[in-house]
Formats: sequence, C-alpha cells, structure tokens
Amino acid sequence: MTPSTSPTLLVPTRADDSLLLLDLDVPHLEQCLQAVFDALPRVGPMSTEACRDAVHHALSRHADLGPDALQNGVAIAHDTVDQPGLRVQVLVRLKTALKDTTGADGIPLRYVWVLLSDAATHPHMHVAAELSTLMEEPAVREAFGEARTREELQEIYDRALDEEI
Repeated sequence: MTPSTSPTLLVPTRADDSLLLLDLDVPHLEQCLQAVFDALPRVGPMSTEACRDAVHHALSRHADLGPDALQNGVAIAHDTVDQPGLRVQVLVRLKTALKDTTGADGIPLRYVWVLLSDAATHPHMHVAAELSTLMEEPAVREAFGEARTREELQEIYDRALDEEI
C-alpha cells in the first residue's frame, strides 16, 4: 500500500537520537517495519549489503512473529544483529492506530520503537520500556500524538517522567 501522505522523517542530530517517522500511514505492522528499513540511511555499518540483509531479516522476523513487547499502544521490536558497530533506533508514530493489533490492555498499536544493535541489549531499551509505561496515561498518549518535532516529543517524555517520579 502506498501511503496517501508521506510521513515526517526527523533525522537524528546526535549519535544517541532515534530516527523518527511521524504519521506513517500503513495498515499493518509488516508495512511499518518495511518503511523503517527503507528509511535507514546507508551509512556506517548499514552501508554493507551483509548488514542490510541482517537488519532486513530481523525486521521481517518481527513482522512475522510480532514485537517483543506491546503495551499501552507501544510496540518494541528489539533484536541483536551480529554486525559490528550496528545501532539502529527508530521510533515510528503511525498516522492511525492499528485497531487489529493490541496488547493485553486492549490499546491499539500507535507507536513502534525498533531497537537493533550488536549488543545483547540495545542501549536505549530502558527508554523504550519507560515510554511504554508512561503511555498508560491517556494525556501522555494524546500529547505524543500531537507533537510535531523531536523537541516537543522530548519535552512531553521528560515532563511525564518527572510527574511519574
């Protein structure tokens, strides 16, 4: 399916930032993960075909088997990929929640955080897990759904984290 409008792509400005795809218009997780793959820049480890094949395989596995976690409308697709120096982190906000994909809480999937690296646990796994927990609050989910910039998303996350503590 071809999206009716292009998603907003926010490229990382720092090494530890995630690539952001905002308002991706796809009907299924499989198309979402393909869009993630298509958006990955061909630099560093991702410039080799072997790495791109390994990343594509990891994303395809998640498309077939589902994410590692799905809670409060946030799916986390985390995998170890045996490619030295690899660190992929992409946060996707879907334009429309996938009503047929929900966690045990019944909240439809709206966000997908892809974390792939050559380490057993991606360095940002704790941030993704915390986001999933923070999204339990409807006000946080609503604010995240309306944010347009990386800075707005970060501000909402920080404020929600401060309120939780």
